[in-house]
Amino acid sequence: MRILKKIAWRPLGTKKVNVFVAIGGGLLLFIVLSLLLLAPMRKSIAVKKDEWKKMDTRLIENRTKLASSLKTDKSAIEAELDALRRRLPSQSSTSAVLDELTRQGKGLNIEFVSIMPQEEKAIISQQGKLKYKILPIEINMKAGYRNLGEYLGVVERLDSNFATVGEFQVRKDPKAPPKLNVRLVVYTYILEDQSGQR
Repeated sequence: MRILKKIAWRPLGTKKVNVFVAIGGGLLLFIVLSLLLLAPMRKSIAVKKDEWKKMDTRLIENRTKLASSLKTDKSAIEAELDALRRRLPSQSSTSAVLDELTRQGKGLNIEFVSIMPQEEKAIISQQGKLKYKILPIEINMKAGYRNLGEYLGVVERLDSNFATVGEFQVRKDPKAPPKLNVRLVVYTYILEDQSGQR
């Protein structure tokens, strides 16, 4: 108690009180403003972190996909090449292709106006392992809608040869309206062996 009696309490001056109040108010204002401004920033930072994590997992997945796609199996490619070689005719003459196209068309009641083989085009695959020729055949015919659709399906599924439709034009036949005048170019593919023989 003696110590308390010795301490003399002096009243603080109004200037010093004003300084303490100003400092306290400034500190309180700083804390309130920082809480108000930092709270939304924390939320946006959390959202961005989630987005970065998702992007990181996508990047890892895409890298693994890319790595697996780069490791292509050579034996699988060779198997595909062998399957293509089996599908392409190794020995086929122009007359055999024309005979099959006309035989299939006549079975569908298609009236052929003209069938003209065009000049062959020699093709070498990008790897240089497969040599084949493309024989374009221009066919002018008259057919109905249904017969034409069936014939195009037949061309797609030719038994002895591999063929695709390259060009295709259809007009109404002015003399027989339900029929169509059709001009199509069928590309038939003929495989050559390594010596250049068909």
